[in-house]
Order: sequence, then C-alpha cells, then structure tokens
Amino acid sequence: MAITLMEICDGIEGVLSAAVGVQSSTSFDELTEGVPAMDCPRIEVFPDAGVCDPSGTTDRFTFGACTQLTVVTIFADLYARQRSQLGEDMKAVTEMIDSIIDILQTQERPPFFGLKGIKAFSWRWKRSMFRRAEARFVGARFTIQCKIF
Repeated sequence: MAITLMEICDGIEGVLSAAVGVQSSTSFDELTEGVPAMDCPRIEVFPDAGVCDPSGTTDRFTFGACTQLTVVTIFADLYARQRSQLGEDMKAVTEMIDSIIDILQTQERPPFFGLKGIKAFSWRWKRSMFRRAEARFVGARFTIQCKIF
C-alpha cells in the first residue's frame, strides 16, 4: 500500500478536528481509557478493517501495469457530550453530526484528507452510545472507507 494506516488516521483526524464545535481530537496512538467531559465534543480516529481486491485479481490496467484496489475502513467516533438529559443530548449530537458532515463534504477532490494515496472515499454515520471508564457519552460513529490504488 502506498500509504500507511497511520497516515490515513492522522490525515482524517486532522481534517475532522476543524469541524465547528470540536473541542478535542485524537488519532489511534493518542487514545485514552477515559474521556474527560470537558474535552467533548471529541473526535477519536482509528482503523477498523481493510480488504485488498476481494476478487483476487487486479483492478486497473495501464500499459500492462496492474494495481490492486485496497479499501481501508476507518472509524471516527464523535463523543458529543456526557449523557445527561435526552433532549439536550440529542440536540448536541445532531448539531455535531451536521458539523462533521459539513467538513466531510468539503473533501470534493483529491488529495482527500491531504493524502495523495486516497483516490476516493465514502462515509456513513450512525448515532451511538459510548461507555468509557464508567461514563456514558452520546455521539455518533462515522465509518469512512478509503479507496487506495
């Protein structure tokens, strides 16, 4: 792979940290056991999975050269706030999801996340409840799939 998982996670974390309202962000090697409530809204970015050309053949042919498609799945967990009151929690989560979506939509053309190796990407989100060090947080998990070839 022309780009490392470390570079992908750090690139995504750097871009998402600019979302309006984000107080703190961490990449895979900076994660902690707990999340201080004062650090929320917080983004945590880490790798989840990857697959290289599932058909077992190459994807691109140019002048006889072959390139395999690799798809890397990255999680970006959004901790909107520590769980307290349902209406306020949902308002905070919804506002922060919109903020992250705004940032993702600014990635209109390569280099995506400032990285030449990512040729395309897709994303989805799902509202989530996170437990960390005896505390509960409301938020969302963004699943970002980076296409590398």
